[in-house]
Amino acid sequence: MRLAVTSDLHWGLSPAGDAATRDLVRRVEELAPNAFALAGDVGEGEHFGDCLDLFARLRCPRLVVPGNHDLWTRDPAQSSLERYRKVLPLEASAAGFHYLDRHPVTSVDGSVGIVGSINWYDYSFADPAVEREHPEAPEMYRAKLFPSGQHNDGRFVRLSMSDEEFTAEVVDRFTAQLSELPPAVERVVAIQHHPPVRELFYPTALTSTYQRFWLAYTGNRRMQETVLSEPRVHTVICGHTHAACTADVRGKRCINIGGDYHFKRLLLLDTDTGAEQWWEFGT
Repeated sequence: MRLAVTSDLHWGLSPAGDAATRDLVRRVEELAPNAFALAGDVGEGEHFGDCLDLFARLRCPRLVVPGNHDLWTRDPAQSSLERYRKVLPLEASAAGFHYLDRHPVTSVDGSVGIVGSINWYDYSFADPAVEREHPEAPEMYRAKLFPSGQHNDGRFVRLSMSDEEFTAEVVDRFTAQLSELPPAVERVVAIQHHPPVRELFYPTALTSTYQRFWLAYTGNRRMQETVLSEPRVHTVICGHTHAACTADVRGKRCINIGGDYHFKRLLLLDTDTGAEQWWEFGT
């Protein structure tokens, strides 16, 4: 199966980024893959559906997992949990996209399964050295604070539950997806927004306390073990950090798409051979 994947389109945020996304759309149409997937941060607010509509001419299954930006709401009366559970699935369906956080999909021949999740963070990857420098770090994590400034999730994500509770929900849902796959599925591609394995967080050393604070907000150890312990998972794909990197972990090919607000990246993966082709737009 030829699977095209991108992430972090952030539609509607940057004119340069939107121009790059239009170029990416045209390339995907030319490639005519067997399936296409968006790995989160599609477009904040009303831009989520607008971005999905850009891919309306594709004649293949279209798949999406939401990102943290897709859960943002600037209205204190609106619920991010409602967006995740109800609003975004409806918008995805209206645009002809399969919302991977609900159910997996399989290839036409039934040999390949695709599972997905927004994934989330529960501070389990927090750097212990941070707490030695900032004893108040556990409280700061819950407020999504840095030594100077705040993670925008702390301003715009309104879950009505703790990050630990939401993490448990999405990991349980992902685990259930794996169990839903038929026995005939031989290979599984896992597509998530937040990186599910530590090796996909950042490709360079973290040299500042500010950077090390991000470790608490990037993923969780339970999802990492879930992904790595499933023998049928052979490829793991994510986004979120805007930093492209790859790694081979326990025999699994792990890929962070990369891309940023002003440029975008596209992967075409042959799930049978493992061959990868890459394109960048707007660089």
